[in-house]
Amino acid sequence: MFAGVSPVFSYSDPVAPVPCAAPARPWQRASTCLVKDLQRDGLQTLPDYVPVCKVVIELGHSGKWPGDIHAFRCLKAAFYLQLAERLNKQYGNACQAYNTHVDVLRDGITFRLEISHPKEITLLRRNIENGVVKFRDTEESFQLQCDTVLLPRLRGALHG
Repeated sequence: MFAGVSPVFSYSDPVAPVPCAAPARPWQRASTCLVKDLQRDGLQTLPDYVPVCKVVIELGHSGKWPGDIHAFRCLKAAFYLQLAERLNKQYGNACQAYNTHVDVLRDGITFRLEISHPKEITLLRRNIENGVVKFRDTEESFQLQCDTVLLPRLRGALHG
């Protein structure tokens, strides 16, 4: 399931992102810098600022995900790489994969895709003391639950 979590998706953003013209080759593989040298009238300028529109991709329950948080996040990072490659191949979108998300430039608007899975929150809450597994909310698990579970539900209620 896809859920837009930015304010623009619930019509509550006072200044919605305006599409800007995408550069001809926004992310060249030969250079590691994503901000290219732009020249207008012979002067160096910065590219136009485009705020990202965050989208959460909620994956269903599956027993195939690893039970270790580090391995879980490594698998998510590999998934981001595959997602960026597919979006670039099939649709010609400029995509940049990171460990935590994928940025996609489509029609002058930047979308930030993040994967959500309930098991990640459970793994963050899990604490093993003296061989006994205890579940306690941590700051990181609470923030992840707010960003990937509660906020999409709130945006959906505001939108619908």
